[in-house]
Amino acid sequence: MEMKTIMTTFTETITGTIQHIQQAISNYLQSEKITALDLATFIKDDTSTLKSARQLLGITYHKYELNKDELLFVLETKGEENEKILSLTVYNKGQAIIKYRSYDRNASPDKTFTLMPLTH
Repeated sequence: MEMKTIMTTFTETITGTIQHIQQAISNYLQSEKITALDLATFIKDDTSTLKSARQLLGITYHKYELNKDELLFVLETKGEENEKILSLTVYNKGQAIIKYRSYDRNASPDKTFTLMPLTH
């Protein structure tokens, strides 16, 4: 292989890598940040949300499911007023892209998630 061909291939590879990094940075800067509490409010307030409730040992548990585009939002809470978020999961095409569990050591309803633009 000639030196000129090697240099051309090398240059094209480096250029492609730089473009990929620039696109990743651009996508990150266009992302939105949202807290678990805000996401839970969004799910509960949407008119398309399916809600179910059940009583167990005198405590009311709620489950909310919302389908939006290719996303499935699943929220589980407990309590009548000031519901506590137990778990919150967002699925994209069946794969969990956001998970919040109240029992996790560092869990807080104010935990911030970064929502990246979804590619189709």
